[in-house]
Amino acid sequence: MAGSATTTVTNLAMFVGEQKQFIDTIYKADGTTPQDLTGYGLAFRIIAYADPSTVFVEKTTAGGGIDVPIPANGQAIININEVDTQDMIPTQYEYVVVRNDPSNYAVLSRGLLTLMRE
Repeated sequence: MAGSATTTVTNLAMFVGEQKQFIDTIYKADGTTPQDLTGYGLAFRIIAYADPSTVFVEKTTAGGGIDVPIPANGQAIININEVDTQDMIPTQYEYVVVRNDPSNYAVLSRGLLTLMRE
């Protein structure tokens, strides 16, 4: 599809109960040009490894936790609070960043999230 974003795979790590901010740059299909995020509804989810139906943490542009200060630069700032992971087990999870508009659902970024014991 012309003009669509490409899925980026990156691994993340953080401590249980840590406040953390991740900056995710979404790219167009060419893999180098930032995707303009104007009008995008985004969601970040920490999910069980190999089980996307088990969601531990969800942040959205509409509900809070994801900021897109300059949509044209393709960057989404994801804010994880201490309480989001304080009761989670230190292990590997998967994460996804999706465009969650009803008629434009797409996985934009994904990877492993390692949650470590402090």
